[in-house]
Amino acid sequence: MAFNSKKIVVTGACVVALACAGYAGFIYFQGKKVDEIVKNINTQLDSNELMFKGEILSSSFTERNIEISAYLKNVEDPTEAIAVFEGPVKLGFSPKALIHLKKTSLLDEDNLILKSMKPKTEWDFDFRFNPKKAVFSSESFSLTTDGNEVKVGSILGTTTFSGAENSFKRLVNFDTTIKISPMSIINKREFLKLGSQEIKISSNGASSQPIAFKYDVKDIGANLNSTFGRVNSSDFSFDTGVTKNGDIFSQTTSIELNNFSYKGFLPVNVPDAQITAKLNWNKSVSPYSALFYDEYGDEFCKENKEVCSENAPFFGNIGASSEELKNSILNGQVSFDLLPSRINASDFIISGEGSVKFTPGSNKIGSFKLSLTAENDKKLSHYSFLLPRNGYSINGNTATSDITLEINNGRLEVFANGQKQSSSPFNLD
Repeated sequence: MAFNSKKIVVTGACVVALACAGYAGFIYFQGKKVDEIVKNINTQLDSNELMFKGEILSSSFTERNIEISAYLKNVEDPTEAIAVFEGPVKLGFSPKALIHLKKTSLLDEDNLILKSMKPKTEWDFDFRFNPKKAVFSSESFSLTTDGNEVKVGSILGTTTFSGAENSFKRLVNFDTTIKISPMSIINKREFLKLGSQEIKISSNGASSQPIAFKYDVKDIGANLNSTFGRVNSSDFSFDTGVTKNGDIFSQTTSIELNNFSYKGFLPVNVPDAQITAKLNWNKSVSPYSALFYDEYGDEFCKENKEVCSENAPFFGNIGASSEELKNSILNGQVSFDLLPSRINASDFIISGEGSVKFTPGSNKIGSFKLSLTAENDKKLSHYSFLLPRNGYSINGNTATSDITLEINNGRLEVFANGQKQSSSPFNLD
């Protein structure tokens, strides 16, 4: 069989032409999408404190050079940008944006730190322009301002996005890791030093743990004589996360520290400590709704419809009114648990656990057990002031206190081993 080379060449040329035309249309679509995002950047980055303006500085078939300016809303003259960011957006099968701080204006003198950091962020998108990955970085620097010598190490943060194709939903499904090099603030009288730090954040409304946050820092040192005292710690960790099981949300928070010492009015040495607590609630309400009452009253969702429409997978109904939240607490749908926790303070160890929960028909709303263990009876007697007065029992070198909380005749009363410790008016309104 003979092949017609001319037909093969013509066919191949047509295929290449169609592919080029398709790719050109694809790039054109991406460019129009970037133009639209920049034009509507203030809507994309909606904020109560800031407003944004976007501009295309230059445009080519495969690239846009963009500028984003940020302005304060609540000032007499909001025409001067507090910060301007600039950078290229490259189009194609793997779109990329590299944005850096171009200048600050209103804060030139007051915000030397932001200028010295030279922050920049790099974004990777899929071919539909949904975000895939973002990398934030800043440079190390040192400067002197207001009599303080400030040294800040470099920062590197990486965020990966996953989940729904919708851009907004993908932005709330992410994993972030931020690594911060050592930093310090020193003046003639006081100092604050932090060693290496790491922050991890994850968010995924479709998982059984929609929100998780962890912060670790090494080698903390502070001398705050004028207000506090001197503090040192080799390690500090703060770990919190929300889990959901059906209609029930729980947030577990744990604080750990090692080799903590405080030199002040009452010196303290703590070789190690771990305190863990859990907050539980039903999805029909959320204890976080209380955060918005001072500013919005019960109108939060009317003012923030977008937030409320997306909140249920993460925190439950943050738009619950104050009355709904109060009723849920009184019906036992919101509760607090102190999980087994301990503080090792060299000469003694104090541990505790318990819970607070309203139960309809019962005046008892909580109970806790505290234990204090010392090396010997003498030291136990020395530190017994840490337990409720006349509200503990002793067995060997351990003192134990059973604490209950009750509501009686409109008053919150605290008992320890049956002895009333306090009584105060109680009103949830």
